[in-house]
Amino acid sequence: MARAAGTIRPMAQRMPVLTAEDAHPAAPGRRAARRARGGRAGASRGTHVRRWQRYGQDRLYVTAADGALVGWYDLVTLTAHPAAPGGAAALDGALATWRERAEAAGGDHDVALAALGGGWTDLAGRRPGAVPRAQAGELRREAPVRTFVARVIGLPTPERARRVAARAEERVAAGLERLVRRDPRWRMLHALPVGPEGCDIDHVVIGPAGVFTIRAVHHPGARVRVSGDSLLVDDVPQPYVGQSRAEAAHAARRLTAACGFEVAVTGLVVPVRAKEVVVRAAPAGVAVVERVRLGRWLAGRPKVLDGARVATLYAAARRSSTWTAGEGAASA
Repeated sequence: MARAAGTIRPMAQRMPVLTAEDAHPAAPGRRAARRARGGRAGASRGTHVRRWQRYGQDRLYVTAADGALVGWYDLVTLTAHPAAPGGAAALDGALATWRERAEAAGGDHDVALAALGGGWTDLAGRRPGAVPRAQAGELRREAPVRTFVARVIGLPTPERARRVAARAEERVAAGLERLVRRDPRWRMLHALPVGPEGCDIDHVVIGPAGVFTIRAVHHPGARVRVSGDSLLVDDVPQPYVGQSRAEAAHAARRLTAACGFEVAVTGLVVPVRAKEVVVRAAPAGVAVVERVRLGRWLAGRPKVLDGARVATLYAAARRSSTWTAGEGAASA
């Protein structure tokens, strides 16, 4: 559905924060559901907005003066859920009024609530491999005959390299999706544009174990050797460790600026379809993990973030403005 509350402007820097204990209204039973049909009218007579944070969820529940449920707004998925048909305007108005009162009352800054504002693109819908796939399409359009002939006879071309890169990102994303199905506390974003056209971060993963940027590298049948910053693919040096470290540092700066608290990010280099990956000495701030082990590796890391912090980070990471304002792009 369309984001009904999209007209709400960003909230002020300071605002009251409700705790989970006093913020979650009782789930509506049949009586409340019947009253919800009158929620729109009730909202005009005065509403109550309460925040609920638990199990990785972060929501604003709106009830009318008579207790009828007007609806709720999901601060993680950034979607509005009116309780009754035609109730979107009442929900939007109630949240806007609450924002104004919160500004006047003061309190602690909360980036998740500031995310109610507009003026940015939601990156949650971007598909894995979107950037190299688009680049491959452009190369095909520039030289359709040459590209077709090269594909038929199996010649390596820039177009093929971009298609292969896209498939590698898609394979990594498939493994991440399995992780999310097993443990919904994890969130992921793909193909985040972080600078000049063509520069992107393949994947950003946020969950109990922290924040990770992922660089997928496709080397079928290759032997990968890692010793500190040195990464060799069939004895040929590759720049992946330095690139991954730069991406992680860029993401850390961006998320720290967006969230207002220090954010640590670990860079991951993920070889796809490699025959063997041997890590003799791990690079500083970067991990090299085979694609087939990635989900287990992430799930096995120690917990450093609670559900509310994961939700706040994800809300910031999915906003295009987090990645595009100010400083230059990460190396890609």
